[in-house]
Amino acid sequence: CGCTKPVVDACAGFPPCKGKHEICTVTKGNVPKCACQPGFVNNNDGYGCIDETPPLLRLQNDPDGDGTTPFKQGDVYEEYAVDIIDENAEHYLRSLKIAYSQALPLGCLTQIGEFHVNYTVATPWTSPPYVRVTRRVVIHDIDECTADPKLHEETCPELVPRCAVNAGAKCVNTRGSYTCECPEYTSGDGFLPVPSGRKPKGYKGGTGCVDTNRPVIELSGPNPKVFRVCKCGGLSGIMPASKNAVVIHLDEEALMADQRSRYETEIKAMITSTKGAELCATHANIEPSPLSCATAKDHTYKGVVDLSSQIRIGAPVQKSALMWSVPYEVSDAAGNEATVVWRDIIIEEVDLNDLESHIREEVSLEKDAKMKEEVNRAILAEKKKNERRDKPRGASTRPEEKAPSCPACPACKCSFDESKCNAICKKHAAKQCVQGSAPKNSYSMKDKFLDSWFISSGIGGWLLDVFPASFILFVFFLNVVWFGLYCARYVITYVMKPLDGSYSDVRAEAREREMLSSVNYYWSPEPGARARPIPSSGGDGSATSVPPRVSMSVRGDGSGIFSPPESRGFRQDGNAMTPNETFSNGMMGRNEDLDSIYRRLSPITPSRR
Repeated sequence: CGCTKPVVDACAGFPPCKGKHEICTVTKGNVPKCACQPGFVNNNDGYGCIDETPPLLRLQNDPDGDGTTPFKQGDVYEEYAVDIIDENAEHYLRSLKIAYSQALPLGCLTQIGEFHVNYTVATPWTSPPYVRVTRRVVIHDIDECTADPKLHEETCPELVPRCAVNAGAKCVNTRGSYTCECPEYTSGDGFLPVPSGRKPKGYKGGTGCVDTNRPVIELSGPNPKVFRVCKCGGLSGIMPASKNAVVIHLDEEALMADQRSRYETEIKAMITSTKGAELCATHANIEPSPLSCATAKDHTYKGVVDLSSQIRIGAPVQKSALMWSVPYEVSDAAGNEATVVWRDIIIEEVDLNDLESHIREEVSLEKDAKMKEEVNRAILAEKKKNERRDKPRGASTRPEEKAPSCPACPACKCSFDESKCNAICKKHAAKQCVQGSAPKNSYSMKDKFLDSWFISSGIGGWLLDVFPASFILFVFFLNVVWFGLYCARYVITYVMKPLDGSYSDVRAEAREREMLSSVNYYWSPEPGARARPIPSSGGDGSATSVPPRVSMSVRGDGSGIFSPPESRGFRQDGNAMTPNETFSNGMMGRNEDLDSIYRRLSPITPSRR
């Protein structure tokens, strides 16, 4: 008839299911009943409807996926929890439990280390009856000494260093904390008072750094200081009998006592009037400065403080009838008193006759001491000068760095025994290097040149500052080569052309010809005739033969200037006569000394130079 059969919901009006995760379902016979909702099953183990697959827990803020979350000191812990991956995530999230391995600090994290956070979801139908994931929290150390105090001033004041910086304390970072160290010459814990919270390492109440070093006083000048006065008494003779005859009377003893009673007053007056300078005055230094008599130095962490101007000279304390001691005192800004230093004062009462000898002896001793001091000062200055000269500025000497030691022998890979192999290795290493010293070839020729006396001198050191060492070495060898070539030229000349009496220099020979051409020669006149000059190749242009050149060589013909004298005659034409003509004219019988200047050639000859 075309009618649609109506569908009736069997669960409509069905009572609600009492079991967990149960819903009303319809069987094939359209009969309603309670059954597990999709995703759940009932294993009839008493847990009712359970999830077929346990949930998956994933940590939030876990970029590396290793379950570690880093923090550092001063950070505030933030809980990131987990993500639950499951169809019933909302149901599991309501049963999530978070447990910490240690109590979380209030505020910032100050202690380094690590702790764990467990995230657990109960699944009693599984074994184990839960699903759990663990987060590892690591707190790293920071350097409190270099961190910006403004970053932790409000959020984490325990990490702000509290060192007494104004007193010289220094902040030192430690693992997980910091400490304060006082400088030299001070004592204390180095901290300022820490009001509350975690106390840093080494904190002992915040005593800071207190200067506890005492100043030191040093005296200069004579100690003891000796004053000499004339001893009271009667007349003093020269002979011993006269000296023994004089007897000291009571009035003289009273005079001596009165004199001694004035010593202390006079010492005080001298100290006051000269500000203590009289106590260090000597015959060599008659006007010393008060500050030069005593010096005081205080060693502080800022440096040495001179307290000489603050030295106090106390009243002299009498030790005996003729001896006093004067105290020197000083204190620094922290109130530390220096150890009192004493200068002794001795008064010598001497006879008038002995006073001069004592003064002379004192002056002599002072001069010797001053001379010794000047000699020591000169020796010290000379020693420093020699040290500077031995190590001139810019001079390069042998390398001072420690030479590399021989390398260890490599492991032997050979067929024979190990002892023999080691012996071969040591022998090979001995050729390459020397144990504990520089390698054999490490001292190059350049180093030897730079270590020479020329470079060690002042000029060499200056050149090394201006020019590179390689340039100086090149110029040095260039000069050596030039000098060698210059000497070789003369050696070759004398070997190839030895001296034979003639001039080896062309210019010297030319000068000789020029001088010979400008000399006039005169011959001995005949009886009754006038002496006539020999024409020369002078300015009139008339040429005539120049006499033979005089040579400095000694020859067998007797023509040299050093040859034996010979008698020669000359004719009217100026030419020398033969021996026969000489005999025929009776020339041999004449006295040679009378007219030898006219009969012989002029000995004038140019110098070889």
